[in-house]
Amino acid sequence: MLQAVLSVSLPECWITTLAPRHRVEIRITDRKLVGKDRMRDLFEAFLPKALVPRFLEEIRANPAVRDLEVISTQRGRVVGIAESTNCGACSALVRSNCFVAAAVCRRSPAFEWNLIVPDPGALRRLRVRLQQDGYKVRLLRVAEVEDAVRLTPRQAEILSAAVKGGYLDYPKRIRLEELATRLGVSKSTVSEALRRALTKILGAYFDTLPVDRNQGGR
Repeated sequence: MLQAVLSVSLPECWITTLAPRHRVEIRITDRKLVGKDRMRDLFEAFLPKALVPRFLEEIRANPAVRDLEVISTQRGRVVGIAESTNCGACSALVRSNCFVAAAVCRRSPAFEWNLIVPDPGALRRLRVRLQQDGYKVRLLRVAEVEDAVRLTPRQAEILSAAVKGGYLDYPKRIRLEELATRLGVSKSTVSEALRRALTKILGAYFDTLPVDRNQGGR
């Protein structure tokens, strides 16, 4: 299992357009595929309170954005759900075997994808696919998951089956019931094993990330 950070230039994305313009950091905290050509992103951004109305107006005016639901604008922290045209890079990502731990645009026209990768081949295939589609991709970091993160044999077996079967894909290629049947265990066993395995892996991943002191107090 690998931890990797990719920088991907996405010129058609509303986030990589607005982040540098307003000099803000925008994070995707959850993402859902809607149909074949749209994404719904739960996002957050921090910016001066006085700039919030203009920021929201520019999101709505972006040609890639189909709908915007504003959840909160308290103290300059904007939280919302934006439905937008699904870009080719995002499609490649959700169809890969790489899992997104975090996605952030840091005041530049590129996204940083913090990924959990099951094997080097999955990361290589994702990079090749993105480059073939014309995206500029830089590998910023790659490392083995810390040895301290040791899954039990059952957790490793179930996580591997979930990855290969497409349970963690968007959209899912297999239901929890089908996965449990394949493994000969109950749905609750599969669900709990996946939760524990991913908690261990993602916990170790975030423990290795440097602290962004510019975010302190927010």
